[in-house]
Amino acid sequence: MSKKNPNKSTIKIKDTEQMHQYLSSVFSESLLNCKYAYFIEEKDSAIFYGGDESLNEKKLVILARKLLHKDVGDICEIDENHILVPIFRSEESIEFLVIESLVETKAFLENELLDILKNIHIYRQLKLRCERLMQLSHVDEVTGLFNQRKLVKDLETTIESHEKDNESFSLMFVDIDHFKSVNDSFGHLVGSDILADLGDLLKSLVRGTDDVYRFGGDEFILILREVDIETVHRIGVRLLKTIKNHQFQLESGESYSMSVSIGIAEYPTDAKTSKEMIQLADEMMYKSKETGRGKIIHLGREVKNANANTK
Repeated sequence: MSKKNPNKSTIKIKDTEQMHQYLSSVFSESLLNCKYAYFIEEKDSAIFYGGDESLNEKKLVILARKLLHKDVGDICEIDENHILVPIFRSEESIEFLVIESLVETKAFLENELLDILKNIHIYRQLKLRCERLMQLSHVDEVTGLFNQRKLVKDLETTIESHEKDNESFSLMFVDIDHFKSVNDSFGHLVGSDILADLGDLLKSLVRGTDDVYRFGGDEFILILREVDIETVHRIGVRLLKTIKNHQFQLESGESYSMSVSIGIAEYPTDAKTSKEMIQLADEMMYKSKETGRGKIIHLGREVKNANANTK
């Protein structure tokens, strides 16, 4: 076994892949002859993630899982030949090691590795909480969609990737027609329910690679990635027709139907920055409002069908 004492300051490991790489290096550099296996307990099943496949034995893993209530960093005897060490615990999963129990194994763990593993656990927990808070700051409370803050970040990233790959994408600005009458007639709580329902409907009408955002009030923005403008026009027509024909159910048992006005801006043909994209799509949406509502406007012209001319 190596005589060097590793640095016990916090090692900045963020996820299971980095943890796997770290454990692999530790056990190889320690010159121990023991075997180890790295498992993730998730949804009532233990997944072998790395280490020695011979320790991924059903009976041994079942015995190990009975000890997962132990604290992170504790050494628990599974049987006379194996020990368990829980190394990370979150709301969704528990990560643990099954290690072959040799005379020098416990000394190595107690004197060198356990303190490091505990510090890694603390760092990962803090990192996880920060990421969750960041995610919450990007989510609209009413609809559960991404919000304007997330839109700005994603739009910059999308422009960078599409510029690099010489691809086009489009921004679609969607605004509910006469939404003030909903709040006036039914109240703001009902209005919020309708906004949430529309958000769900919009998500169901686009691909998994696209994103839907609540821009504010009764305004929504869609980023449609790696797609030509003819397809965007077809998507817009489908949105327009589907929303117009959809019956939004109210708590009173009544149903409500509505229309939307849509503006489109394409990158890089129509605009080249995130600010220009939003402004242009917004202008096109307002042109729809000014010319009768319930329309799709792109480059100042109405898109009336899926085969509309693009320019």
